[in-house]
Amino acid sequence: MKKKYIFILAFICVFYNFSYGENVKTDDVLSKIETADKNIRDMEFNFMQTISYVSTGEKQASSGIVKYKKQNYIYMFQKKPCEQHTYIDGKKMTVYVPANKQAVVENWKDVLNSDMILTMLVGFGKNFRSFEKNNLIILEESQNNKEYRLLMKPKDSGQLWEMHINIGKETLLVNSAEFDNKNFIIDVELKGYKLNTGVGTDIFRFKPEKDIEVIEL
Repeated sequence: MKKKYIFILAFICVFYNFSYGENVKTDDVLSKIETADKNIRDMEFNFMQTISYVSTGEKQASSGIVKYKKQNYIYMFQKKPCEQHTYIDGKKMTVYVPANKQAVVENWKDVLNSDMILTMLVGFGKNFRSFEKNNLIILEESQNNKEYRLLMKPKDSGQLWEMHINIGKETLLVNSAEFDNKNFIIDVELKGYKLNTGVGTDIFRFKPEKDIEVIEL
C-alpha cells in the first residue's frame, strides 16, 4: 500500500507543478522581475548585437561592454566594429567616436533608433512599468524551460514593430532580445553579468578634451 500512496503523491506533485507552470501569467513574471530588480544597484555585462536589413540582406555586428547604475546612468563601450563611447546621465546622451574627434549630445529619451534598443533592455526590471504606458507586454511560450519569453509591442496599431525578450528564470535578467520593425531586425545577446560592484557616477559623464568637437542637437 505504501508504494501505491507514494505513486499517487508523486503524481499529484507532478500534476500540480505542471498546472502551475501552465497558469503562470504575465503579471506574475513581471512582478518577479520587478522584485528582483530592487536588490540591484548597478550592473555590468557584455553585449553582442547584430542588425539585419530586410531589403538588402546586409548585416552589421557590434559588441562591447555596458555599465549601468540606477537613476538611468548608462555607459556603453562599443569595441567592434569601431570604438564608440555612449554616455547617458539620466537626461542627456553623448555619443563619442574617438576616430572622428567628435561628440554628439542629445536628449536620450527623444532618440528612437537602433542603438536605443540596447538601452531599453538595461534595467528592464525597473523601467518596464513606464514601457507599459504605450506598449503591451505579453508572456509567450518559451523556447526552453530556463527562460521566460515576453512580447512587447506598441498599443498604437500604426507602429509596426515588436520585440521578444528572453529572461532567465533563475537570474530574472535579460539574456537576449529580438527587435523587428519590418525594415530591420536586431538580435541582442547579454551575458557575463556583474551585479552591485559599487561603480561611481563619474564614468557616466563625458569629459571632452580640448580638441574634441561637441555638437548639441
